[in-house]
Amino acid sequence: AGTLVGIGLGALSLRYTHAEWVEGRGWYTPNPWIGGGLTLVLLGRLAWRWADGAFSAGAAAAGSQASPLTLGIAAALVLYSLVHVGGLWWRLRQL
Repeated sequence: AGTLVGIGLGALSLRYTHAEWVEGRGWYTPNPWIGGGLTLVLLGRLAWRWADGAFSAGAAAAGSQASPLTLGIAAALVLYSLVHVGGLWWRLRQL
């Protein structure tokens, strides 16, 4: 689910990213809200888990480090970044 969300957010972000060539160099103005919001969600989730004791020594030994929700959010952030960078690269090559 995180991968689909990341791909969708990356595509949405590309719609709101302005790209142009200025003096022979590619420039772009990204939409700060989508990537920033996704980063804040991941940091908030990690802070929640830290406050809940998931990163303590006893929790690590018990194997409770891997949370499907946290991994899904991280996957969304990674796929968002890959789709955004790939789409931006493609768009600048088309200009």
